[in-house]
Amino acid sequence: MQYLPRMIRFGWLVLLMTLSNVGRTQEELYTFAQEGFVKELVPADVGFPTGVTFDGNGTGYVWTKAGTVHRMVEDIVDPTPWLDLTLEVGDNADHGLLGFALDPDFLTNGHFYVCYKVDRNYLVAFGTPDYVPDANAGGATIGRVARYTADIVNDLLTVNPDTRLVLLGEDPTNGIPLLHLSHGMGALVFGADGSLMLTCGDGSTYTADYGGGGPPYYGEDIENALNEGIIPPEQEVGAFRAQQVQSYNGSVLRFNPETGEGYPSNPFYDPAQPNAAISKVYAYGFRNPYRFTLRPGTGSTEVEDGMPGQLVLCDVGGGRREEVNVISEGGGNYGWPLREGIGVRAEFAEQLSENPYTANPLAGGECPDFHRFRDLMIDPSVPQQSHSNACDTSVTMITPWASVHVPPVLEYRNKWSGANGDGAIPVFNADGELEALNIDTPESGIGYDNLVGFGAIGGDFYEGTTFPQELHELYFMADYDGWIKAVEFSPTGDVLIVEDFLVQTGVPIYHLEYNPVEDAFYMLEFPGLIHKIYAGEDVKPDAVFDATPSFGTSPLAVSLDATASSSPIGLDLSYAWLIDGTAYTGPTLNITLGVAGMPPTEFPVELTVTDTDGNSAVASGSVSLNNTPPTAQIATFGPGEFYPTDETSFVPLSAWTSDNEQGTLDHHWQVLLHHNTHYHVDQESQLAATATNVAPIGCDGVDYWFRLRYTGDDGAGLTATSEVELFPYCGPLTVPHFTEVSISPNDQGNQLTWTIDLPENTERLVIYRGADPFALFPIDTLNTGTAASGTYLDGNVFTHTAHYALKLFTPDQAFRFSNTEEVENDLLTPRLTAWPNPASRWIYFASSHCNEVFEAQLIDATGRTAMAWAGTCEGSLQWTADVSGMSPGRYTARLVSQSTVLTVGVVIWP
Repeated sequence: MQYLPRMIRFGWLVLLMTLSNVGRTQEELYTFAQEGFVKELVPADVGFPTGVTFDGNGTGYVWTKAGTVHRMVEDIVDPTPWLDLTLEVGDNADHGLLGFALDPDFLTNGHFYVCYKVDRNYLVAFGTPDYVPDANAGGATIGRVARYTADIVNDLLTVNPDTRLVLLGEDPTNGIPLLHLSHGMGALVFGADGSLMLTCGDGSTYTADYGGGGPPYYGEDIENALNEGIIPPEQEVGAFRAQQVQSYNGSVLRFNPETGEGYPSNPFYDPAQPNAAISKVYAYGFRNPYRFTLRPGTGSTEVEDGMPGQLVLCDVGGGRREEVNVISEGGGNYGWPLREGIGVRAEFAEQLSENPYTANPLAGGECPDFHRFRDLMIDPSVPQQSHSNACDTSVTMITPWASVHVPPVLEYRNKWSGANGDGAIPVFNADGELEALNIDTPESGIGYDNLVGFGAIGGDFYEGTTFPQELHELYFMADYDGWIKAVEFSPTGDVLIVEDFLVQTGVPIYHLEYNPVEDAFYMLEFPGLIHKIYAGEDVKPDAVFDATPSFGTSPLAVSLDATASSSPIGLDLSYAWLIDGTAYTGPTLNITLGVAGMPPTEFPVELTVTDTDGNSAVASGSVSLNNTPPTAQIATFGPGEFYPTDETSFVPLSAWTSDNEQGTLDHHWQVLLHHNTHYHVDQESQLAATATNVAPIGCDGVDYWFRLRYTGDDGAGLTATSEVELFPYCGPLTVPHFTEVSISPNDQGNQLTWTIDLPENTERLVIYRGADPFALFPIDTLNTGTAASGTYLDGNVFTHTAHYALKLFTPDQAFRFSNTEEVENDLLTPRLTAWPNPASRWIYFASSHCNEVFEAQLIDATGRTAMAWAGTCEGSLQWTADVSGMSPGRYTARLVSQSTVLTVGVVIWP
């Protein structure tokens, strides 16, 4: 999220929060300004959520930083992603999947919209051998907006990824420039006229880049950004991009949700380039506008009017002042980086940086070629001053890009700035000059004292009826410091009232959304918790149960036990079960599920516990019948291996998996970095095979090691997990390096050749082959002895393209991988291969030559066809056979395609 750099800059805040909260529970941190409100935890096992919103039926949609979206029904968040973009989303630092919006007609058309950072490796290397899935690579990249469509026929329960329509950011040249770790994209909001609106940060660094000293701009990846067209040379101006309407950065965009093009009713629309940034910019001059919202009941419904409604936008400041902006019309310049809050940001305003889009007609001599940013924007005044050319103040500046600063309607002090001051509103003094008036003064009419925070997050308007009348239609605004205020605006957007709503100590809030169906606010807070806030005094119980056994052959006798459920305030509970549509009662239950001979079936089990005050909670689970757990084993590593600590190791992750009933699994990889008695989630992936970097740490007296965890889910309630621990190798041997690995194709297969720099330290070599750089599986192990070089003929290769990696071991079981090499082999003679051979359960067949219609058989020793397959193929063919129930013995596999007959002998054993 875009405000997290503030934690980086003031990292000691985390320690202070931790120390101040010792011995206190999460609930004790909260105080409502008035009685009659409840804060309730919504359990969610989905990673790190970055937002939540709701459709017209009250169904919630929770999106995560990693790139998944999950449905939430009655406060139960489905852990299975409704949409999964983790392959593409750049989940690092403050970036990820940050914005999500439902189409106003979502319930009838299924459209929804996402905005996210594109992983740099995906952006520049996807579809090439250099692509690394889940790389989350740093460096210059873009933000992207895409539309997807949920299946109306299936009641919006599923999303077809093929419905993807990229509206903004189809390639590096037309996305949101993201050149640093923060200040990326924020939120997607629909206007009253159906236009889609997006907030974009300045794309620059949060460190000391004042845009005036020229490149390199501190922390920005300028070289790649220019070379790849992410920005043109005119935008090599650091944070001043927020002052260029030709740039997406630092802006609110307004565009057509069907085409991605700007509207002719936008303030800077250029009919010659409707898809350019200038045609989409609606307002500009923002630093980090993480969240904004549309004020209900405002705006025109006609897109031609250019009045999407009154927008309330909170802009995270540069460490001094936090802003609340009201955007009532398009075209406004909201100041950053020349202004922060109502006042001047001197470090930028003193710079002589020029805007290359604004030619100066007086250029020459000491007069610059282009107008300076600081001269192009002036403050509002009464009467309004005019722009003058800095080279000759008697000459009026003639440029369409001259602007008047639109100050925030409310600013407040960042608690860590060390500056004086409080909350303030903009006013004009007796001389008609803009000033900041503190809101704790009688003159302000607000009378609120000590408004300070840590990052303006913003929130939503209350539109319900259960809150007290004085809170109706107010704007509820959150700050990362951990509080929520209620703010009343006048029809024109002036601040009338600021009052406390939720007072909190030490738990940052980073999202606040109103759900009109529930008449409740949903609040997201660090480290990824979801809470619901509503009017009332109810405290719900906790519902948990255990099912024994959880799977087996039907009919299956199952014992259900809910006695571990409890009431936080000690009330008695009643228990109601719903099992496959049938209701039961009682804290424990013995039941028989299913009938003999039924197919594999997952029986849903739902428990509702209700206390004597009528408050309820629900727990869900399942029992799988005629289903057995899948199996999984990590293929690229075994127990007792040690990683080298002289360099970072880039290693593939793949696993053997099988499932008797469903055949395929959903995949989840975790790379856990253990440090003393705790661990960190270093990487996660939903791919069947991926790769990771193993850092060279652990030999400096600090206890580090890595745990690789693979989990396969059969979709019917059962999973398989395989784990391997890798420990640092601290000697005494030096782990050898591969000095050369080469592959030569021939008509018999692929010939591998390698050399090793320290052969005396090598014990054995494992050869891996795969269809891509990460789905690598061992095909052979060689005892190397002390040979400095070796060769290997892979005669079982069946694809024209293959990938290989070599892994050497020392006698101490320390390993090192070679780089993964790709080879194209157009010389292969036609062949049919089978692996493993002999086989006892599954056989994988593959042919390097198969075109159009094919027929295949598995024939036993008597000539009887034991299995048969038929279909069409193109170029090559792969298929899998379950032979677990067949008689042991010798068989022949036969493939016929275009009159070509290929055979291979296989052995099946018990």
